[in-house]
Amino acid sequence: MIEINPNNYEKEINSDKPLFLCFLSNNIFCKEFLTIIEDLEKKYGDKIRFAYIDAKKHLELLIKNSIFVTPSFVIYYKGYVLYGMQGFREKNSIEKKLVRILNLLKRRSF
Repeated sequence: MIEINPNNYEKEINSDKPLFLCFLSNNIFCKEFLTIIEDLEKKYGDKIRFAYIDAKKHLELLIKNSIFVTPSFVIYYKGYVLYGMQGFREKNSIEKKLVRILNLLKRRSF
C-alpha cells in the first residue's frame, strides 16, 4: 500500500491505473478499516492500486478532498473522482462498490 503525501499526491491520483485512496487516523474504526482494505488489496491489487493518507500528518489533503470523517475513501482514475464514501463500512459494502467501479472501467474508455 502506497503512502500518499503532498509530494506524490498529484502524480498518484492522475495515474492511468485506478487508485483506491483511504483517509485514516489512529482510531479503532480506522484500524479495522485498514484490515479490510489490506484484504481487498490482496484480491484486487492487480486491477487497482491501494494507498492511504495519514490524517494527522496531512490534514491539508483531507481538506482538499472534503473529507470530514475517518475512515473514508475515494477512488480516483486519471485525476477524476469515480466514487467516494465517508465513514466506516463493512467489507462486503466496500467490495461491491469496488467491483462495480472496476467493471465500469473495463467496459468504458475514459
